[in-house]
Formats: sequence, structure tokens, C-alpha cells
Amino acid sequence: KELHLYEERFTKLFDKCINEHSGVFAMGLISDSGIIQTVPLCEVETYNNMGDELGIFVSARVVGRAALVDITNQVPYITGVCVEITDKMPVNLDLPNMVAGNVENTIIQISALEQKLKKDSEGDNDRDSKMRDKMLRYKLDAIFYDDKSPKLGKDEDLEEVSDDEEFFDSNDQFKFAYQNALFHDTQGYQFSTPSLDTEGVDQRDVQTLTALSWAAF
Repeated sequence: KELHLYEERFTKLFDKCINEHSGVFAMGLISDSGIIQTVPLCEVETYNNMGDELGIFVSARVVGRAALVDITNQVPYITGVCVEITDKMPVNLDLPNMVAGNVENTIIQISALEQKLKKDSEGDNDRDSKMRDKMLRYKLDAIFYDDKSPKLGKDEDLEEVSDDEEFFDSNDQFKFAYQNALFHDTQGYQFSTPSLDTEGVDQRDVQTLTALSWAAF
């Protein structure tokens, strides 16, 4: 997030953040009922102090979450006590990995149908082709409601999609969204040691699963 601080109270707050808290601050979110108790925990990445006339240009990013415990001051700006929130690691990631695999396989099936639909529509324009297009569309829609659809085999490695592609099917868009989510994810994660039951099995970690969930949406 890019910020431009020019009011004196905010420049003083920035100095306090840098000098007393190593550039770490929480972004308060205010609703109709008051300040939301869970706040984004942010860190100053870069800044450029242009003096009193132009103010300070700040670049900050979210690095975690925190719980607001108490408000200690409200004038000239709100300060309070926050405690960092850490997510609890599940005992194992077998179920999330199974769901992620099903999501990837479904996307691959949809993309295969999209490619076939595109190829058929470009090949001929007769009535039989139009009927096949309709049947493929119906089959494409049915996949979204069929959780027992057959799997297509081992998951493909996710890779960045090139910009010169003329046709972006669902799998291309999914891969691009996954890479984008993974690249911009700066949230800290805890990684557990694989158990004996899952040792040797290619399992996705928490960060990968999070990126996959964002890409699916």
C-alpha cells in the first residue's frame, strides 16, 4: 500500500513508528460499532521524506494479523496495545491436500472441454457442430455440480503463463492466479515436520494451499 503523509500528526506518528517500533504498525479498521478487534499487522518497506512542504511517501505491506487488546491514546492519533495472532497448525494436511487435488483436476477437465469446444467451433459451422457445442457446454456446467467426476491423473506442475497466449482457458487463468497469489503472500507461516505416514508423499504446504484456495476463487 502506498501512503502520502503530509499532516503534522501523521508525520509524527510515522517518526514514532520508525524510531520506537522498527517500522511495524497496525492498520485500524473502523466500523459502525467501533474499531474492529482483529487488525492487519503492517511493516514499512520504503519511504521518502520530502520535507515539510511535500510530506512523506511511504510504501508498506501486510505481514500478519494482530488482536487489539487496549486503546491507550486517541489524541492526536489512536495508539494501543496489540498482540500478534498466529494460526494453529492442523495435525496433518491430508484433507486439505485431497481437496486441492480435486480442485486442480476439475480445472484441468474444464480446460480440456474448453479446448475441445474451441477446436470444434473453429473446424466447421454446420448444425452438427452447433449441437456438439451445446452438449459440451452442458457437460462443462455439469462438472461444477458433480463432485464424483473422474480424475485425470497426477497433478501438473503449476507454472507461470506467458503473456503471448492468444487463448486463456480456465487452467491458464488458474495458474496465473495461483502464481500471483503466491508471489504477493507475505503472511508468515508455521511449517510442521511431515509425519511417518506422509513421509515420501508429495504434499502441499500451508502457503501453497492458501494460494490455491485464492486462485480457485
